[in-house]
Amino acid sequence: MDPHTFVGEVYRRMSLRGAEAAALPPTPERVEEVASEYRSYLPHGKSAAILDIGFGDGWFIAACLKLGYVNISEKRPYLKDWNVKLHKIESEIGAFLANHPAEYDFIHMSHVI
Repeated sequence: MDPHTFVGEVYRRMSLRGAEAAALPPTPERVEEVASEYRSYLPHGKSAAILDIGFGDGWFIAACLKLGYVNISEKRPYLKDWNVKLHKIESEIGAFLANHPAEYDFIHMSHVI
């Protein structure tokens, strides 16, 4: 199977799985745990551009917000209430990033492969 077909199949399967279960915001305990784990890895400046790619439940974004970051992008629709910039990645992450060169200071990818 060629890589583009594989990536498309992953997105197709994940979208089906996502349709079955409603996305719920992360628990405060999980947010605190993630904030503690990532604190030393994230950029020092709170206005650093952070991109979260993946099918997580928003725990990484919630942790970034808790830590005071203000320039965060993600693709989960329910995060609109969190004042997060949203992007729609149509087919593959590589193509998306190629159109946004050097735009992000930190890119987090969870549940991508």
